[in-house]
Amino acid sequence: MAFGVLLIISGLLQVRGAFSSVSFDEREIWWTGALGSRKRFAWADITDVEVGKNRNRPDSGDVVRVTHREHGDFKLPAVIGMPGAWRDPDFETKAAATIATWRAATATATAEPAT
Repeated sequence: MAFGVLLIISGLLQVRGAFSSVSFDEREIWWTGALGSRKRFAWADITDVEVGKNRNRPDSGDVVRVTHREHGDFKLPAVIGMPGAWRDPDFETKAAATIATWRAATATATAEPAT
């Protein structure tokens, strides 16, 4: 029974990873969820990007969460750090790149023009 549950969870994670994607450049971030939902936001409209737990449990996976100034919080679907063997080995790198790009974009947008 437990093995069957593990197979189902593993299969769902693989499907989610195969059909979801996250991309960004210096102006915006966009992603497609496993069920085809799409989001696209300018970095200027994002108030926070952080790594946190998927659920309020220490054994849950890590996620990158973005907060939009009007639409609230979103978990990036393809950037997930599951515990144990399911953990994306590049999770930390992907999360750091996303956060660094947001910080650079918002620092540029709020910088005072030189006179």
